[in-house]
Amino acid sequence: MRFIKFFLSFLITVGLLIVYQFKTGPLPPLGKFFNPFEGFWNNAEKIERSENQQLKLAGLKGKARIVYDDRLVPHIFADSEEDLYFLQGYVTAQHRLWQMDMQVRVAEGRLAEIIGPNLLQRDIEARRIGLKLGAVRSLEMMKQDKKSAMIINRYSDGVNAWINGLDQSSLPLEYKLLDFKPEPWQPLKTTLLLKYMANMLTGYENDFENTNALKLFGVQEFNQLFPEFPDTLLDPIIPVGTAFYPAALQPDTPFVNILKNYTALAYPFERPDAGYGSNNWAVSGSRTATGKPILSNDPHLGLNLPSIWFEIQLECPGMNVYGASIPGAPCVISGFNDSIAWGITNANEDVKDWYTVQFKDQSRKYYRMDDTWKPTRMMPEVFKVRGGKDVIDTIIHTEHGPVAFDHKFNKGAETINMALRWTAHDPSNELLTYYELNKGADYSDFTRALSHFWCPGQNFVFASASGDIAIWHKGKY
Repeated sequence: MRFIKFFLSFLITVGLLIVYQFKTGPLPPLGKFFNPFEGFWNNAEKIERSENQQLKLAGLKGKARIVYDDRLVPHIFADSEEDLYFLQGYVTAQHRLWQMDMQVRVAEGRLAEIIGPNLLQRDIEARRIGLKLGAVRSLEMMKQDKKSAMIINRYSDGVNAWINGLDQSSLPLEYKLLDFKPEPWQPLKTTLLLKYMANMLTGYENDFENTNALKLFGVQEFNQLFPEFPDTLLDPIIPVGTAFYPAALQPDTPFVNILKNYTALAYPFERPDAGYGSNNWAVSGSRTATGKPILSNDPHLGLNLPSIWFEIQLECPGMNVYGASIPGAPCVISGFNDSIAWGITNANEDVKDWYTVQFKDQSRKYYRMDDTWKPTRMMPEVFKVRGGKDVIDTIIHTEHGPVAFDHKFNKGAETINMALRWTAHDPSNELLTYYELNKGADYSDFTRALSHFWCPGQNFVFASASGDIAIWHKGKY
């Protein structure tokens, strides 16, 4: 009897140890989570908060000051640009580290390693469409520019200064819930964040729908139904009483007959919202009461909590800029300084092309290009899966781009080999655009800054203290 009691006590003890010290299913280790010294209780905001603190941060080269206003907007004052971007990274991580981490994991295809196998398909999609491919290429381009390299490295140093100061007690609540710790921030994570935004803002494309319509109606009817795409997305203003000509095409065959033996090409991925964008405008001083221009920028991207934006002021010798930043990226994205203001909205341009790929045989080592067989480039991608084994997906690269879906990955859609050509794959340095806008003094600085901007296509509206207004439709198409 004593042995049975001892054995039951032992089993209960072991069971409690497992429940309270190790992650079970979706639950965090309850012992760690409810620990009064290191658990979630420590993430509550303190009733009394010290407004004035002196910090000595390893990596900070000079003196600096951070002032929070009544809305907790940080205003950073530094003696140099190097320290300014270091502190921007530090402060942003202090408030938005979890958001920064998750957005980058979405772009890199690394959600399954912290959440589990349910997100593996999403991870595979992110790598197959080439978000990391474009991020790596853009990082190499940024490293070649001394200013961009300095900014992205100092921002990373600042983020890591905050991460290195965390312990189990001060770890953000989300990390405690999922029972893992943030890894060091690398410059690649910032370029991944920029590609994450590019993916969100380049969802407008009709390649699959147009291909289906062309197969369904034929070339002549398709060209009449879908003429050359207009050079503007603005709806025309039609005066009242305008006469309309009768339709050139009259249906002479029941539509149901056209659909015989027709199989539509299905788009296998979840598309970004094609309606993401904003409104912006500028009014000349000749039409305002003050005689000065007025600029308005109304971004209406996805409504997230926390917000996709992070309000901030950055000031150092030669720069004093205020506006909205994106957690994970240095500089102010949309805002104003002492001389100019600018705003950004989405251009909604089609910057993706899809190509059907014909392989020479099942080995898929060669694909057809015009009248020749060209070698493919095979890149095995390893996916860590929490609670499961590693998964390897070999992505095939062609001259057009990566084969995004085929018989191995298609989500039930028609299993043909489709390669994606996308401007987000190309190396670009949008960071330099934002830096030069932050320091800009006039219209010529504005246009020079835009020369670096490629993807996603955006509408930049501009106004200056000297009276200029402008709008540029900028991107690589």
